[in-house]
Amino acid sequence: MAIPINIVSGEEVYLIDSSGRKLLSFAESINILGYSNREIKNAIESQVEKLIHYTNELSIFNECVALGKRFLKEANIEGGFIFTSSGSEANEYSLAELGARRKRKIVGIKGAYHGQLYLTGAITRGKQSRLVTIVSPDSRGIETIEKLLTRSSIPIVIIIEPLMIHAGIRSLPRDFLLFLNKLSINKQAIIISDEVYLSPGKTGFFYSFQAFGINPDLFTLGKSIGGGLPLGLIAFNNANRIESPLGITTTSQGGNRVSCAAGLALLEELHKKNVIENVRKNEEKITKLLRDELLGIKGVIETRGIGYIRGVQLDTSIFRRRWRTKIILESIKNGLLISLMGKDDDVIRLAPPLVATFEDWQKAVLIIKKVIKDMLVS
Repeated sequence: MAIPINIVSGEEVYLIDSSGRKLLSFAESINILGYSNREIKNAIESQVEKLIHYTNELSIFNECVALGKRFLKEANIEGGFIFTSSGSEANEYSLAELGARRKRKIVGIKGAYHGQLYLTGAITRGKQSRLVTIVSPDSRGIETIEKLLTRSSIPIVIIIEPLMIHAGIRSLPRDFLLFLNKLSINKQAIIISDEVYLSPGKTGFFYSFQAFGINPDLFTLGKSIGGGLPLGLIAFNNANRIESPLGITTTSQGGNRVSCAAGLALLEELHKKNVIENVRKNEEKITKLLRDELLGIKGVIETRGIGYIRGVQLDTSIFRRRWRTKIILESIKNGLLISLMGKDDDVIRLAPPLVATFEDWQKAVLIIKKVIKDMLVS
């Protein structure tokens, strides 16, 4: 839903609208270090002073190569990488290059979101085709994949989100993930982990596949790695026999100088300030906070998630669609920005920048509690 506010600036974990109102942002997907990180701003300004852009077709930017290597190092793998301008492009290129162009069957998971381009859009919409098969992450899905393998003499391509955000903050079942790992080890499938939304750090690990014990053949990243600027990345795990030339870009802005400068500064800040370690440190306290404050309230069925990405499942028999929208609007009036996810927009997504403190979580949860209770008695 479009939120009727005009955001003009930001400070740490707060966004400020045109009236000067400050909103605690728990609807974040890109600005993982908040809205006013000085080191990222300095890196951008410094690179703009030197050179904004020059075609990557004729010159490889050293900082671009350095950034790509850093992301491989965080995954503890040897491999190659390709820069794009966004996560959607990274996913689309991966599916097209490894799947469609090589006549490999592509498998997507029901409820996943990978973008709105051609192949990614088909999976996001759950649209079956000659190229794309959509499966549920359960025993029936495993059976469907096994049938595809019997009909194919070459590996198939499977793209996943270990934690599916648009499906309502739902993690893939452990048995299903173990099955995918086995397919990769046996060279029956190429597994792509879509890290665009979840990384770096939202799960308490740098990559979500590390949190869920997956060993993907390649993974994709999006604008959060460039501090919010246009940037995407495909990283290839050579140990899993997936190879790519080093430092190749797919678009004129892929691996551009300004975004890569921001990305290097972001990585330095993540490590210097122990940002991801703090996410893990707060994880159990956040789980308890959500359970203690929200689970006993009428209309709340479940809380779930990991690290700094959580979901509050609403009872749709109590909160009809119009009322669910009202929760967002009433939260804004109380100084909190949140959003709805799930097939029926029935899950409140809580996803602040990674620099949010536990006190910020307490404030957000108490606002949601107040809004829900007030609505039930109104």
